[in-house]
Amino acid sequence: MKSLNHDLKSKEAGKGSLGCMFAIVLAAVAIFLSVKLGPVYYYHYEFKGHLQQVVGRAGVRAVSEEAFVQELIKAAEANNIVLKKENIQMKTKKRRICIGISQGTGPK
Repeated sequence: MKSLNHDLKSKEAGKGSLGCMFAIVLAAVAIFLSVKLGPVYYYHYEFKGHLQQVVGRAGVRAVSEEAFVQELIKAAEANNIVLKKENIQMKTKKRRICIGISQGTGPK
């Protein structure tokens, strides 16, 4: 009877280490992806906040389109985002500012 229990335990011994290795690989992939993708999402949301601040300030005081575009570019640079004048489309209609930003080259 001892040999039967011993045979069963030896067959199950590899299952625990295989599951542990799978968990370690899964954790490593999750950490890798969060390190690679985390800053991209962070910079995006930070830029979105800066964009709302810049638009709010421009709505309160009369700002020329050129000065407004320069503020947008500075806000993008502060968030490690490459943004050029060519990527910004801006329209003003009856005290409303419509901004379109096409995709640039991404984070620096």
